Amino acid sequence: ANDDGELTASGEEEEPADPNALANFRISEKLKDKLKSKGINALFPIQATTFALVLDGNDLVGRARTGQVTVPPFSVSID
Repeated sequence: ANDDGELTASGEEEEPADPNALANFRISEKLKDKLKSKGINALFPIQATTFALVLDGNDLVGRARTGQVTVPPFSVSID
């Protein structure tokens, strides 16, 4: 079913799309592949919220709950 509870053309329910999935962000395919190889398939909420701002060159100070593991994806070089 879609968000309105309707069935899809195949008659099966669709999985809801992950808004934090890597595919939703301006990340090179090379970097997406590298992140996926490390088991990272989506950004954490604070990353998803701020990704475009940082990529556009803005400075950012963010705060997230302990245990959200925000460091590895932010420390990857974006070429």
